[in-house]
Amino acid sequence: THRPYPCVWTPTRLKQINDDPKARRDVAKADTDELVDEIEHIRLRLAGTVDELIDRTSPKKVARRSLRNFKARFVTDEGEPKMETIIPVVLGVVGFIGALVVIRRIVR
Repeated sequence: THRPYPCVWTPTRLKQINDDPKARRDVAKADTDELVDEIEHIRLRLAGTVDELIDRTSPKKVARRSLRNFKARFVTDEGEPKMETIIPVVLGVVGFIGALVVIRRIVR
């Protein structure tokens, strides 16, 4: 079994070590083995985390995710346009262009 902190000294363990020199060597060996196992476990977990971060921050994948999110705002999963989103955007763009034209004519 994997313990998060393998080198925790319990009173029973301390008594066993103090009473028997052979047990002291066995415990030291066991602790070393546990530490090696713990380090290997942490190394594998860290490698997985690094791989996940690399995958998440890959420019190509970030661009694909952004495009997919953008398309999801304007198109349903079935490929139909979402008019409740498209119409306000189109009206906003037309209004902005109209305001620019009006301002430009006033300034001239």
